[in-house]
Amino acid sequence: MSPIEIVVALGLVALAFSVGQNVPYVVGRFGRNAVAITLAVIALFVILTFALNSPASALVVLLIVGFALAWFNEFRFLMLLEDEAFPGRYDKPIWALLLIALPPVGALTFHSFRKAHWPEPKPVDAGVARDLS
Repeated sequence: MSPIEIVVALGLVALAFSVGQNVPYVVGRFGRNAVAITLAVIALFVILTFALNSPASALVVLLIVGFALAWFNEFRFLMLLEDEAFPGRYDKPIWALLLIALPPVGALTFHSFRKAHWPEPKPVDAGVARDLS
């Protein structure tokens, strides 16, 4: 297996983890901008394909950028947590070391840990929120 195939495989796994089960949340979070973001990614893919003269190279670049964004999101979430949020004394530094030293493994593992311990709240319907106020 070539290095490019490994990078593509890791990028696809990271993309699946970051978007897979969170499709309603992603669409709810970006709302009307979801279509614009999708079109921007497609446009970027087309531009990169012409610039790099290869759709595979453009896909690899997009996957690397996508993984970098997912990794940054997980690292940012970790750094915003208080030390008391973890059961052990050295859990936060261990997670930070894992995220930095082994980015693919650390990001995917911390993402799973994060979803198990701090689930994201379900989006609230605007009509329900209005009725409560």
